[in-house]
Amino acid sequence: MKSYFFNSAWMMADSLVARILGLLVTVVVARYLGPEDFGMYAYVMSMVALFGIIGHMGLDGLLIRELLDERRMQSETLGIAFVMKGAGFALAVVGLLTFGLLMPGNLPAERWLFVLASLAVAIQPVSAVLGNWFRSRVEARYAVVSNLAGVVAGGAFKVGAVLAGAGVVAVGVGQTLGAAIGAILLIVMFLRRGGPALGTWS
Repeated sequence: MKSYFFNSAWMMADSLVARILGLLVTVVVARYLGPEDFGMYAYVMSMVALFGIIGHMGLDGLLIRELLDERRMQSETLGIAFVMKGAGFALAVVGLLTFGLLMPGNLPAERWLFVLASLAVAIQPVSAVLGNWFRSRVEARYAVVSNLAGVVAGGAFKVGAVLAGAGVVAVGVGQTLGAAIGAILLIVMFLRRGGPALGTWS
């Protein structure tokens, strides 16, 4: 029972700390970018949130239950989940790129932001599937540490970029960089904690 309590506490801390850090970074970025560029960035991020709904597909609870079922091979469950999540997020990427690149009137910087955001979305199947694997093992802390490391790295890059006067596209790079770092750390921790090798997923 104690382990479940701490597992829930880690997940709550993940959400709380990520929101606080995100708010602080947003305040700095908004101040230095100005209303026009920050409005552009916020617009792209709102589209990411909208299209990202397609990728989640409401499978998280089902995936955790399947991973808890010892009669099933975990590699098989992870493989099926990754394919389904991957298909969902692939549709989200196609939607984002179509909207961002083909919509008349979008500025070049907006198009770059949509491309960078699409790269971040393409990484999401890894984070979604492996994060649920850790939650099913009551080891959410590993997923939390990976995610927050990505949030901190991405936030630091964004702040450094705007302070250096690099512009709104560099802020988009920070978003993608944070997602990539979080996913890489999650894969490393997954393998170190005895997760099925990625090549065995079927």
